[in-house]
Amino acid sequence: PWTEDEHRMFLLGLEKLGKGDWRGISRTFVTSRTPTQVASHAQKYFLRQCSLDKRIKRRSSLFD
Repeated sequence: PWTEDEHRMFLLGLEKLGKGDWRGISRTFVTSRTPTQVASHAQKYFLRQCSLDKRIKRRSSLFD
């Protein structure tokens, strides 16, 4: 599992280098993880973000 510190550094790298530069994020920000691990973490992170957005949109019903 990823530590809070690793995830924080991942988010910083994502902000600085942008989505898709997993090798750069791995090399510069999350040095304890390989580019493949960073890419996998990113995929899961974005899926979680997407599902959170959908839940928020669903709750905006008048009947909730």
